Amino acid sequence: MQVFPYQPIKELERLMNLKPYAPIRDRIRAVVLACQGQTAPQIGQILSRHFRWVQRRVYRYRDKGLAGLANRSLPGQPTQLAKERVKTFEDRIAAGQPGTQSHRAALAGFSGSRRVQ
Repeated sequence: MQVFPYQPIKELERLMNLKPYAPIRDRIRAVVLACQGQTAPQIGQILSRHFRWVQRRVYRYRDKGLAGLANRSLPGQPTQLAKERVKTFEDRIAAGQPGTQSHRAALAGFSGSRRVQ
C-alpha cells in the first residue's frame, strides 16, 4: 500500500495521543504504519484487525485526508417527532407527572403487565 501522508508522521503520532482523536486512534495508527511501509496484513496483525479494515481506512485517508478517518453518521430511521416539538417533549419528561414516584414510568403508558380485553 502506497500512502503519502497529508501531515508529517510525527504529527500523526502526536494526534494519536490526544483525547479528541481517541475514537480514531487505531485508524491513525494504521495510516502511520502504512506510511512506514508495512503491508495491510502486517498492520492488521499488529492492530488485531482484518486486513480489509486496514485497507479501507488507509484508502479513505489517502482520498480524504484526516477527515476521511472520522466516524461517519450511520443511516437510520428518521425521528418521528417534529423538530419544533422536541423542546416541549424534553420539558414534559423533565417535569414528570405530579403525584407519581416514577415520572418516566407514568409517561410510558401501558406497562404490558395486564392484558387489555
